[in-house]
Amino acid sequence: MSTDNSEPAKPQELKDVADAVDAGKPSKVSKESVTDEPQAKRYDQRFTSFSGRDGDKLASLSPGMSEAEFNAAKDRLNSKSVQEFAIDFGDGTVESASGRKPAGGPQQYPKNDVVAQDVPMPWQIEPALNQAARDGVMMAVEVINQQRAIGEVNKIPDRAWSEAYNAFAGLQSHLPEKAATALMKAVIANEVEHYDPADVAEDALARSHLIPPDRTIGITQLTINAIRQRELEFPMQLAALREHEREALLDPAKAPSLVAATLEHYIRQFEKHQYPITSETLGYAYNPDLYTSPGHKNIMPTLEDMKKSEHAANIRRWLTAFSG
Repeated sequence: MSTDNSEPAKPQELKDVADAVDAGKPSKVSKESVTDEPQAKRYDQRFTSFSGRDGDKLASLSPGMSEAEFNAAKDRLNSKSVQEFAIDFGDGTVESASGRKPAGGPQQYPKNDVVAQDVPMPWQIEPALNQAARDGVMMAVEVINQQRAIGEVNKIPDRAWSEAYNAFAGLQSHLPEKAATALMKAVIANEVEHYDPADVAEDALARSHLIPPDRTIGITQLTINAIRQRELEFPMQLAALREHEREALLDPAKAPSLVAATLEHYIRQFEKHQYPITSETLGYAYNPDLYTSPGHKNIMPTLEDMKKSEHAANIRRWLTAFSG
């Protein structure tokens, strides 16, 4: 068992200890050397208050330290306190309680680039959402238009398709009835699918006898002038339409005969030029969208060029739908 050989502190020494503590300086007089109980309590209270200012690191600031030891311990505490809260800004510096310093040392928090690099910002997301919404609306409109087109075609009596087919010899010689019927349905469905508000308005004007004869009307989207030309070309087949072209164009039941007459016209043109006569070439010619020169539509493009035609692609799609 060890014994304490230190002499009791004198009153002046106790005063020096208290004053040193108040001044923030270490003292070489230990607490254990204070034997006067009131003075010891005063020493304990002041030393505890002093050490508490350094984050409860009492063990690091021990009584009896030299001034150099005290300052070194204090610097270590300050350094550790700073390192416990340091943020790396990614520019070579670290921000801490003691200010901004060059990066380096333990317990630094690296810059987090996840949000900046991997997570889309609102201004990046909004255009994509808007485009997705537009695409969704367009798809919905297309489905509605396609269903409407099928509905209009299905309203036409079966006998109307058969009568139209049997009225034109060229159609019969190049296509079987089933294929010709599918072609006529495909042509009409494609026109109805692309019906727009302007087409609806023109039909309303036509019913009031206010439409010019060169404007397309009805589900066949043919003009009064075009029907008059077909009447001259096929007087027997279209005799009943003379002077009633407008009414015929607005009557869905007459649509198969009008389309069949138009297809028969192109069959004659193709035969004259020895151009391939197929459902696709006839369907394309009904509403060509390729040009030989500005303002001049190409009725008989090469089969390779026809692959560029949007209308030909639409006809192929509708032929598939009605050929099943």
